[in-house]
Amino acid sequence: MPMGFLKLRTNNTFLVMVIIAISIAYSTQSFGSHLMGGSIEYEFVQETAPGSGIYTYRVIVKTYTNCDSTSLVPLPANFIRLGIYHESDNPNADKVLFQEQFVTLTDSSQISPELPVGCGVGFGTCIYEGVYETTVDLPSTNHLGNPSNGYHFVYIRCCRNGSILNLQNASSQGMVFYAFLGPPDSQNNSPSFADQPLPFICINDSVSISNAANEINGDSLVYSFIDPYDSYVGQTSAAPAPPNPLPWPLNLVNWQNGGYSSSTPFGPGGMANINANTGLADYFIPTQSNYVIAVEIQEYRNGQLIGSIRRDIQFLGLQCPPNEIPHFGPQSGSGQSTFAVDEGDQLCFQILFNDSNNDGSATDDSIFIETTGNLFDPLITNPTPTVSAPSAGVSPFFRTFCWNTGCNQGSTTPYNFTATATDNGCPNKSTPVVYTINVSPFLGPATLFGEDSVCQNQIGSIYEVDSLSGVTHVWSINGGTITSGSNSHQVTVNWGNGPTGSISYHALSPFG
Repeated sequence: MPMGFLKLRTNNTFLVMVIIAISIAYSTQSFGSHLMGGSIEYEFVQETAPGSGIYTYRVIVKTYTNCDSTSLVPLPANFIRLGIYHESDNPNADKVLFQEQFVTLTDSSQISPELPVGCGVGFGTCIYEGVYETTVDLPSTNHLGNPSNGYHFVYIRCCRNGSILNLQNASSQGMVFYAFLGPPDSQNNSPSFADQPLPFICINDSVSISNAANEINGDSLVYSFIDPYDSYVGQTSAAPAPPNPLPWPLNLVNWQNGGYSSSTPFGPGGMANINANTGLADYFIPTQSNYVIAVEIQEYRNGQLIGSIRRDIQFLGLQCPPNEIPHFGPQSGSGQSTFAVDEGDQLCFQILFNDSNNDGSATDDSIFIETTGNLFDPLITNPTPTVSAPSAGVSPFFRTFCWNTGCNQGSTTPYNFTATATDNGCPNKSTPVVYTINVSPFLGPATLFGEDSVCQNQIGSIYEVDSLSGVTHVWSINGGTITSGSNSHQVTVNWGNGPTGSISYHALSPFG
């Protein structure tokens, strides 16, 4: 985020009355002049009854509305029309409607730049986030009685803002907010975007923005830029009923001529790159205007695609006075963002940023460092790491990250979190950095070597495992006696006169 944000709540009763009044007052030409984008996410709730094959999911739709002085409809609508469709046995076929739901607004908040005193850049820029939630019971069979291949969640809207530079005749192009869930018995939770979108981006200035998502199932995520969807209704309907069937594939937007595309959304001289593993994106906007982009997150489990979400969002590129972004690491070089630790061991390091505006003048920047991610959620990660206080200070500034990893936290999938440093310039500038921590699981010996058939009262039987450094060897025996090597990787055993016996081995890591 290149600036701080101020969130203001609305009263939903007042909100409904305002929306109804404004909707009556304006013609179809104003339908899309306020809506800037949005996303759909979902959460598994429960199987409705054991063995029922019907699974309850919570669906969350988020919309972003332009609420500045130019907006004809500054607040979110009081309800939306959500279409839920079967995935076809033929993935290229049109989609059959399973259910339509009218979903009411459950929450809304204003996203405004939290600017330093006396800074007027972006003043008046305003976005409202509207949140709509509902639950739906999804059968594990499709409309033909076959095993379900999944469900599509679709919210269709009319025309976009006519001032969008990177789309052809933007006001005649609509939006489709979309998410996909694979077979519902996967009991999957979609990724959830961790941050809200930005009110504006400064032009002619490189900026990094995190699109990182929270993911609680341990699935692999792949981030990419994609073509936003265009609806099929043009300017004829603001929020049409979900069609049945849903034409497939969905329509894509028409990019403006002259070098605009999903990979070059800001045109010639611009830049947009995204890290497929972390979602960290780098942007450079050369021209002041409005732009549309879309970010997709695909979710894989055991190598199979089990879901996807996307965020469609409109960027406003503004002219800003010079202000260097916070720099990651010491002034003399770049910082380290990838670390490794053995499970059960402690990992500590400094999250360090500096700001080149810190020259002893009255315009020195202080730095605020915020850390976000599943790693800090005790319901997902236990034990969690700590990050030292305070959260802000004069450049160069650091916070200390420490994590006493647990013996069950070793994983072949790395842990990630985002550290974002924000200065107090005009406007605020931010630098997000995605940290990657590889926690190596402790792998003891895989095989116990020795005789598995012995005579009664046999002496001198040798049992051993591969030798590992730094481990504690723990042997257990029934029906015999260990005569030597009980603290090593090899023991000698005298067996008794019983009909059976057993020997087992455990290796304890240096961290217990």
